[in-house]
Amino acid sequence: MLKPLLLLTLITLSIASTCLAQDRPASNSRKAVTLYYKAEEAAQARDFNKALAYLDEAIQRDPKYADAYLKIAHLHRAMGNKPEVFENLQKGLALKPFNAGLMNSYFDLADLYFERGDYENARKHFELFLRGKPRNGRMTDFARQQIQSADFAAEAMEKPGCFIPVR
Repeated sequence: MLKPLLLLTLITLSIASTCLAQDRPASNSRKAVTLYYKAEEAAQARDFNKALAYLDEAIQRDPKYADAYLKIAHLHRAMGNKPEVFENLQKGLALKPFNAGLMNSYFDLADLYFERGDYENARKHFELFLRGKPRNGRMTDFARQQIQSADFAAEAMEKPGCFIPVR
């Protein structure tokens, strides 16, 4: 009776620790993770500048800390700073393998690439967004439409035609 109970307890603890590990921001530096959590607390208190300072320090401790870059992008989006959103989404997503949980980040970066006229990267990131199997129909439709528009724009830039308006 004791062996099955012990085995069940060990399995439960193993599963729980695996689930918890997936929610933690990934860094090899404990100090960087601590700073990340402090940044989250500051952001919840709407002190974005303090949150950004914590995240900058976290990145100084671990320059490959993708979650910190993504959090910085999220904060800058809330503050309306598109150039910083673009830069930090690029850095953060480049450091992580594909993750369906990052669909909105792929979407945001794709939209920013599209605005800049970088249709190849816009297409790539809209496809990553769709690869995550989004449930939001409007965003899915928009991403598909933008992929078609990106293809059209890329082709038009490659083979410009003569346009003569008719009155």
